[in-house]
Amino acid sequence: MKSLKDIKSHYLPQFNLKYWKNSGARLYEKNKKLIRTYNTKNIFFEKGYYYINKINYESRLGVIENRMKGLIDRIYESKKNIDLTLNEIHFIQLYLLLQAYRQLKTSSVIKNLDNQNNYLFGIFNNISEAERKNSTISLLETMESLIKGEKHKDADIWIDMQVSSMVLNIVKSKDNKFCISDICGLIETDEYGNFIMGFFPQSPDIAFIISKVKYFYNSKKMVKKFGYGNPGSYVLLDEAVKLISQYNIEGVSDFGQSFSSSITSDNNKKINKLNFINFKKNTIDEINKIFLDDGESFIFTQENDYINVLNKIKLNYRYI
Repeated sequence: MKSLKDIKSHYLPQFNLKYWKNSGARLYEKNKKLIRTYNTKNIFFEKGYYYINKINYESRLGVIENRMKGLIDRIYESKKNIDLTLNEIHFIQLYLLLQAYRQLKTSSVIKNLDNQNNYLFGIFNNISEAERKNSTISLLETMESLIKGEKHKDADIWIDMQVSSMVLNIVKSKDNKFCISDICGLIETDEYGNFIMGFFPQSPDIAFIISKVKYFYNSKKMVKKFGYGNPGSYVLLDEAVKLISQYNIEGVSDFGQSFSSSITSDNNKKINKLNFINFKKNTIDEINKIFLDDGESFIFTQENDYINVLNKIKLNYRYI
């Protein structure tokens, strides 16, 4: 019988990987310069990663992932927008926080002065494995309570302090396909390490953005706050500034999508309409370029020469 410590724990869920695989994706291994097909079971994992304090959290994460897959499938079935309850919106936002914390490493568009490029919500990714896993457990338990309509002891941390000041945007691509690598997500911060936004591809066609809404009301504020010149050359922030004006949801304020950690049935009944956003083809190319540059294993659905296309793209704005 296989030990729980030997179970393959995926830091990008297999259901996500299958969206790419079912679209004909291949895996590019940079160190071998090899393009090949792949088995979702054998990539983006670490054995026993969710075996914590002699408890296996793998099956409980599976319940959360299945619920998330149902929401993504609904997005696929919808054309221009989707109706979500407030609890569903915040489930997605919490899931994206969970997705960030469960990664072995994340990345950022702008690299810092000493060329380090591994962020975890504004903090250089040097926290201990125990701290990372404890955050994963805390988020998991908070989401389980949200599903049950209960309040978890850590709800104030994750919901009141994080999610309540964030806005969720859904990008549904029309003209190009998102790629993914073992980076799995882009975590953007300002020059002081404060969280600005996170970008998380979920499939070749769908990506989620969570952002601190206060940064995106006008580009002048962004330039002053971030301090790196014209945001027009800064691919994700440039798009994010445009997203807010297209955002369509009740209750958006300076504090994001308003939400109380005191869960009530009303949050399951109130319907909010979220319009899908489409990025330009060249914007998606630049995003894919970042995932290629910073990852070791890269999944893509385009033709094989797409690797060469991305390698020719210059992203000078990444370096300060």
